[in-house]
Amino acid sequence: MGRVFSGCSNLTGNISQHPNLVKGRSKLTNAEYTFHDCRGLTGDLPPDYFAGCTSLTNINGHFQNCSGITGELKTTIWANCPKLVHASGLFAGCTGLGGYTGKTQEIPKDFFKGKNKLEDISRMFSGCSSLQFKLIPEWDDEYDENGALIRNGDSSWFKDCTNLTNVSGLFSGCTNLYSSLPNRFFEILDSEGNSVDTKIVYA
Repeated sequence: MGRVFSGCSNLTGNISQHPNLVKGRSKLTNAEYTFHDCRGLTGDLPPDYFAGCTSLTNINGHFQNCSGITGELKTTIWANCPKLVHASGLFAGCTGLGGYTGKTQEIPKDFFKGKNKLEDISRMFSGCSSLQFKLIPEWDDEYDENGALIRNGDSSWFKDCTNLTNVSGLFSGCTNLYSSLPNRFFEILDSEGNSVDTKIVYA
């Protein structure tokens, strides 16, 4: 599927009317730049668009510059995609993503949960000017009855991304980002919850 419609600026259609276009294709490995520069593509992004693509490794630029795509961004978009490595520029230039009047579209704090093969998310949200979000979670620390920490309110977005190396330009041009920088934003944790050295090289 790589680059199959790349540069087809006159391609039209409502993506929300095709929720199974990619979903569940367990043998698909490469879907890079599939709709790159398809500015005529419209509609809300299906909430489970890549879900079940168990062999998928590359979605670089899949929706890059698809400025007509709208809707909320959900963690379920890439549920059960355990082999994903490359997601550079996935939504770059999607200026309509998250474009709901009077509503703040937050990028889910568990968006990268379980993505332990992911290496490159550079420019992933670059130019997503309609996304209004902050980087810090909206919850406080939670403790059990014995005082042990259950959930850390300042936990890292990328705690499971043990192979992540490139985050350069991740939020470049996201003019509606509003936040103070979390203390442990790029912290990586091992299976026991201990902080380990990050592999991030490009930031």
